Amino acid sequence: MKVTSATIAPNNSQAVWTDVIPQLAADHLFVLQGIFAVGSLHLSRSGANERDQKLFSNIAAGQLSVGLSQFRSAIQKPTEQNVEALCAFNTVTTSFMLTSAAEESKTIIQLLQKNILTKGQRQKVINDLVHVTSRVFRSFRGVMIFLVPFWYHLMEGRLAPLLNRAWWPLSVVTTPQAFEEDRILRNLERMWMNSGREYEIYNDHLKAALKHLRETFALASQLTTHAQTTNTTFDWSSVFTWPIASTFDFIDLIERQQYEAWVIVAHWAVLPSRIENVWWIDLAPNIIATAAYALDESKWHLIEWPARVVGVDLENFRVPTTSLPQLGKPLESPVKSSTSQDGTTVVDRGRLHLSNFGP
Repeated sequence: MKVTSATIAPNNSQAVWTDVIPQLAADHLFVLQGIFAVGSLHLSRSGANERDQKLFSNIAAGQLSVGLSQFRSAIQKPTEQNVEALCAFNTVTTSFMLTSAAEESKTIIQLLQKNILTKGQRQKVINDLVHVTSRVFRSFRGVMIFLVPFWYHLMEGRLAPLLNRAWWPLSVVTTPQAFEEDRILRNLERMWMNSGREYEIYNDHLKAALKHLRETFALASQLTTHAQTTNTTFDWSSVFTWPIASTFDFIDLIERQQYEAWVIVAHWAVLPSRIENVWWIDLAPNIIATAAYALDESKWHLIEWPARVVGVDLENFRVPTTSLPQLGKPLESPVKSSTSQDGTTVVDRGRLHLSNFGP
């Protein structure tokens, strides 16, 4: 687990994984199952052969399925007695959630790239692809349910080294690259702040999301400089402060495929694309591809910069000039899914399950 934990949380909190997490696992079975799930998932990615990879993937899926059931029950009523366990489980299983989302997105994108779907089928599949990203954002946002009311309790407890970011610098733009990137982000306001647009209520949600994104870029820049000057590891957890703080109103705009929201999300993808040597963070290319499919091709110029930085060629997602087929067999979703009694969507691809890790 020590090898895996080094890829789950930044190095400055490693003592928590060797001392505190095992204690929580002894008292809360779902934490132990979360550890087994992520450890097995990591082994599946480094397995010597396909047989071992499949074996460990199946173990990971089974352990997570059981752990999630207990986690969902516990999170319905967070208390001072279980909140550390909830936080620990959420932390260790984030890697599982993002890995599952990445594989699900890739499967759907590959189907879209075949250009064999009718117009109606294509839109349905694009909707499925958009749902993957919105579920990820909702999962990140879900941690606020126990982080906010129990923040001071957690900061005074055993998980404080895992959560404490008081040492982070202010989100101030200081380097030439940071100034240029902030200029690019600031100009995104022109999408809704221009004389050709009427004011809409959702403009406020876009403005707030963009403001926080600019702050997140500035923070990441400061932490990158800090890592370089101190010869330490970049604290990549800073990258995820943006989706965690995203409001449900903004996530609804993502779900509705509001183009301005998707342009903002595509620009956020630049930050995770810069995280190195973390095996479970591979979502940036999929987010750019999803944005391309969610947007009309006439608006692709708005995401040219993040696509270029991430290394994605938007031409790979362009619909051929020949018309799409009008007839075809009834479309089956490339990813099987079902809905549990609590309304949670569970995606089953035979190996991994993607669930909303929130309540």
